[in-house]
Order: sequence, then structure tokens, then C-alpha cells
Amino acid sequence: MDSTTTQVTRPKRRNAAQRKAKAQARLQGGGSPAIQPGMPGGQYRPLGDDDLTRIHEAALTILENTGIGDPLPELLDIVLPLGATLNDHGRLCFPRGMIEDIIAAAAREYTIYARGSRAGKDDMYCNGNWVYFSNSGSAVTTLDSDNLHYRPSTILDIYDFTRLVDQLDNIHMSGDTVIGTDVPDDYEHDMTMVYALMAATEKPL
Repeated sequence: MDSTTTQVTRPKRRNAAQRKAKAQARLQGGGSPAIQPGMPGGQYRPLGDDDLTRIHEAALTILENTGIGDPLPELLDIVLPLGATLNDHGRLCFPRGMIEDIIAAAAREYTIYARGSRAGKDDMYCNGNWVYFSNSGSAVTTLDSDNLHYRPSTILDIYDFTRLVDQLDNIHMSGDTVIGTDVPDDYEHDMTMVYALMAATEKPL
């Protein structure tokens, strides 16, 4: 080798023990600030105040003049005595003042509580700025990992997905990832879904 040749030293590759230790450290979680619950948000504001006002006014106009079709009787029992009306087309319309009063009286902050061993330390305190993450989806099919084909989702799938959520630090609240299609009765389905979620995690639901 002459004096003009530069020798390149390549970094040493991790051995099997080092790779195993690195993987174990990832499984234990690193306490990364990127996954802490309740971090401040709201910095991304693509719309200005004038844009938000226009959207708000348009929504009030639609609710007042167009309304919603096929309202449930349970909804009518609640909102008609408060001032909502049914127009000539049977659509439920909401006076602008009624909606503004409801918005003004809405809670600006609230807590979603965890249960059991997570109570207190994993509660979610929600206000206008804090950010939390939840799974969701309500998919009626699930990709079967054994044969890589989609099949109808089941209550057991809900339990399994929720057990996964229970172990993921970056998901702070659990929702219904899939819909159990193996329980056809509506009431039994809803109660079984809730049972599966609560049996699989003590995170906020």
C-alpha cells in the first residue's frame, strides 16, 4: 500500500448477542417522548380564523335549513321539546340559537378513566390541547395470518387485537378494531363487544 492510499474502516456488525439485546431493549420500551400521552398539540393550523368562522356558519345554516333525514324516534323525543322542528319534507332541523347554546354548554375538559392496575396512572385528561392516540376501525373482515386470506371478523379477533393494544405504549385508549360478525343479535353483539374489550385491557375505552 503506498502513501496515497486511504484505508476505509467499516463499522463492525453487531453479533447475535448484541442484536438480541437490542431487540429486548425495544420490547421493554425506551420511554421515548414521541409516545408520551397528553403531549401538547394544536400547533398545526392550516385554516385561519376567518376560514373556521365560515365553516362554522355554513354548518349552522345546513343544520337549520336542510337538517337531517330519517331521524330516530328517540332523538325526536329529546330535541323537539328543546326547539328543533320537522320541516315539510320530514327532515329534522335545528335552530341556530339551539346549536350555539349546546356548544356553549359543552364540557371543555373531561377525564376518561383507566381501570384496575392502570387506574390513575393511565387516565386520560382531555382538554383543548393534549393529544392521545387510540386504535379504531370497526372492520368486518380480518386478514388471517395463517393463510393470508380475509375472513369475517369475530369476537375473538376483538379480544386479540385489544390484547395487542394493551401492550403498545404508543396507543393510550382502546377502541373496536373489528366488528364481531359471529354474534348476529344486535343487543347481544354490543354487550359481547364491550365484554371482550374490558376483558382484554384496563386502558381507557
